[in-house]
Amino acid sequence: MAHHSSPILIFPQTSLHEPNKTRRDPKMESRLKTRFAPGAWILVSIGLGLAPGGCTASDFDPERMLNAHNRVRAGVEVGPLRWSEPLAKSATRWAIHLAQHNGCVMTHSGPGENLYWASPLTRSDGRRERQRIGEDDVVSNWAAERASYDHRENTCRQGKVCGHYTQVVWRDTTEIGCARSFCSDQGQIWVCHYRPFGNVIGRKPY
Repeated sequence: MAHHSSPILIFPQTSLHEPNKTRRDPKMESRLKTRFAPGAWILVSIGLGLAPGGCTASDFDPERMLNAHNRVRAGVEVGPLRWSEPLAKSATRWAIHLAQHNGCVMTHSGPGENLYWASPLTRSDGRRERQRIGEDDVVSNWAAERASYDHRENTCRQGKVCGHYTQVVWRDTTEIGCARSFCSDQGQIWVCHYRPFGNVIGRKPY
């Protein structure tokens, strides 16, 4: 018998940064801070009849995550990223912190970071299970924001968020490291760290 789940909430979040020596433009800063407002976009989906279990921590695949990013970058003709173990370690530390010590709430650790949170799947009998979410799902979710990005104006379309996408395709970014951690309620947090970081006010991603 298939069980119907409650709505599954997926919240991506990104960070916005300013270069230390770049002159601030208050009008541009206001516009861009609005377009990259963290947590402003929510994707709601319904899961039906998923088998119990889902992903485990050992399922994380760095190569798959890297390849997913590089496919998106190739689409706008920017160079591929390479995997960074130091960045992966910092992403791991932050993912564990968010999952185990921050109530599974998305909070940024600093520049050059994309976050993704997914709630547990709740069955009609009250059981909670992890969603089956993989590296391709996370990156595809971020990449879908391309439809909300106006490259000519270098802004998100009104009421939309596109900062995850622009970080993924940021031309000057060369390295990435990512991790995932599971929360006590069977939710999950994904963290990607990028170097050099993107989403610099006043600059286009490509």
